[in-house]
Amino acid sequence: MLTGIVMRRKLFSLCSVLSLLLCAAVCVLWVRGYFVTDEWIAGYVRPVGAIVSQRQLRTRSGYGGCEFSYDHYRLIKIEAFRPDDGFNFSHFWGNVVSAGSAAEQLGFSASSVSQPFQGAFASGTEDSVAIRLPCWFQLALFAATPLAY
Repeated sequence: MLTGIVMRRKLFSLCSVLSLLLCAAVCVLWVRGYFVTDEWIAGYVRPVGAIVSQRQLRTRSGYGGCEFSYDHYRLIKIEAFRPDDGFNFSHFWGNVVSAGSAAEQLGFSASSVSQPFQGAFASGTEDSVAIRLPCWFQLALFAATPLAY
């Protein structure tokens, strides 16, 4: 019985340290996000004849929150065009992720877009689903994690 209590205490300590590290990371991203926007993209390209299918998982942090999105582009090549394949990281000085209204800046937002587009190198359709989580929610979630145990 004593080993069970010791194990629970060690597990609680481990969860608390992990929660503290996640809280610190969110605080750093929160403050940094008002000056720089970071974007991580993982995707792949699959050519099917004259049509190129590009799928991406995208994460952006900036302007008080994190945005997670899934994008699917079906492109008809106009010229020699090869979309990005693999994993990409970029950051921008300034606020690329717009928070919209004050209510969206304090809360959550979700969007779904399905539209045709015409670009310089290709045309086609874009399907995108995105969700935005504010930093304060992530901070509260990670701070409350040890309490759930």
